[in-house]
Amino acid sequence: MIDASKYTAHKSPGKFEGETAASEYFYEQMLNGDGEELYSDDEGGAVASVFRIDADESEAFGLPIGGYFLLREDSQGFVMGSTHATQEAAEGAFRRWCGN
Repeated sequence: MIDASKYTAHKSPGKFEGETAASEYFYEQMLNGDGEELYSDDEGGAVASVFRIDADESEAFGLPIGGYFLLREDSQGFVMGSTHATQEAAEGAFRRWCGN
């Protein structure tokens, strides 16, 4: 079970500015080596992680069970997260963000 109170929505400036508690949670999971890494085709090397949303994550953060959470960090260190119905949709969103 996930202690959702450990994570908060961020309304003030910082790494998670404007993001939900789920973005902070999945960022922590990424630091622990979870998620599937995605890499851009360009030499700049943009990286993102995609996670399959399980029942505990769905309950803790109100996300769709079986959906996918895309977590990306821009070159300035800001983290952005988004939910997608399929892994292909998450990967497509990442490619569009990279301009590929």
